[in-house]
Parts: sequence; C-alpha cells; structure tokens
Amino acid sequence: MPILLVRDVPGGCLEVCSGTQETDETCFRPGSVIPRRDWTPVEDTQHGSGWTYYTTGNCLHHNIAVIRVIDSALLRDPLSERGAMTLDRLDAICRRLSPHAPLEHKGRWLAKGAGTSLSTTWDRNDQKFTGLHIDRWERKSLTSYKSARNRVCLNMGPRPRYLVFMTLDLLAIAARYGIDQTASITTSHAQIHLREHPIMPVYRLRIEPGEAYIAPTESLIHDGQASCAAGEWVYTVFGRFDQTDVAQSLSAV
Repeated sequence: MPILLVRDVPGGCLEVCSGTQETDETCFRPGSVIPRRDWTPVEDTQHGSGWTYYTTGNCLHHNIAVIRVIDSALLRDPLSERGAMTLDRLDAICRRLSPHAPLEHKGRWLAKGAGTSLSTTWDRNDQKFTGLHIDRWERKSLTSYKSARNRVCLNMGPRPRYLVFMTLDLLAIAARYGIDQTASITTSHAQIHLREHPIMPVYRLRIEPGEAYIAPTESLIHDGQASCAAGEWVYTVFGRFDQTDVAQSLSAV
C-alpha cells in the first residue's frame, strides 16, 4: 500500500469511493474503467486506519506525497512571468528531491476534464481518454518496474485537481493472470482485473493550485481528475525522487 506522506491526518484532502465501473462514454477508449462517484472523506470510513504516515527515512520513491511549491495567491496566471518563476522553483525542489539522478521535464499542458469522472488522461494516438491506468513511459518488466522513475506533477491552477489511485499490488495481479515476471503489466491487465473485481476502494487526493504530488505512476493504478471540464494547467517532471526528509519539509497537507 502506498504511504501518504503528510504532517498529520489529511483532514478532508483524501477521499475514498466504493469501487470502479466500466464506462461506455464516447470520449473514453473502449473498455476504460473509472471510479464510482460516491466519494467520502477517508476519516468518515473504516479505511482511515489503514494509512501509514512517515516522517523520516528515504521511503519516498515508492510512495505518495503532496508538497507545496508556491502559495496559490502568487499563482494567478500560469502563463505569466510569475508562472515561469514557479517553474524555476519547481526545478530547484526537484533537484533536492532527486540529487543523484537526472531530471526529465515533460512540460506544461492543460489537463481538461472529460466524462462523468472528469478524467484528464488521454491517449495521444486516438484522442481518447483512458480512465484508470498504469504509466508505461519506461516499459519495465515485472521484476524491475519498482526501479522506474517516479514523477512530480504541479497544479498550476486555477482550480484544485485530484490524483486518483488504487493500492493494488501489481505483482498480485500478475500472479492471478499468470503474467511472466519478465513481461510488463499493462493498463489492459489492470482493466480486466477491475472489471472482475469492481468493489475495491479507490482513493482521491486533492491537489490545490501551487501544490504538487509525487507518485510512482509506473507501479500505481491511477488517473488525474479535474474540478471541472475546463481543467487546470499542470507541469510534470520525471526523476528518482527519494528524499523523504525534503518532501516532509515541503508537506502541503
């Protein structure tokens, strides 16, 4: 289970819903799976006690954190000069989080919400949204996927957005379907599992403007979610972000 790195209990920033469902919305690729919409604050459910809060140690690379990059009041226009200053600050923070590995800036884009789930993840090849998925930028095999880089994704505004994710172990899914350890597990495998097991909790972590999440998206079933169809500007950096103490000092929750 991912560790949510925070100063204290999330207090409304983390929600959970009862499971997933396949969607037939035309904006999604066939077979896409999305969360149900019965979101409830985690502290109001039995799921709250399952979270572990780390304060020390270099455990960040395989887990989830939220950091503050800039105060939202200073982030009025992501395309302005101040927006450029924000990216300079983000780069400096990423270098502290990943001091021993190079960074890859993936750039800025407008993450528009689509469908009832307001998903923001789409496939550039067919211009369709994918719903809950697994990233495969590095196409690691099952024996080495945990060595894949994690990512920092900054919400540049103007509204809150969400990281939606599940705590399923990909190795358990691979074992269930007899996937060889030298192969890669894909979004298609995850979708099959979720269609067969639709009653599994999905978590949603709110990311305010000026905040960024850190997550191992190559080993996590996840999605981005917008506050509305207009979407929010985001900026993504890939690296090996493993400095828990640095993330803790910048914790936004």
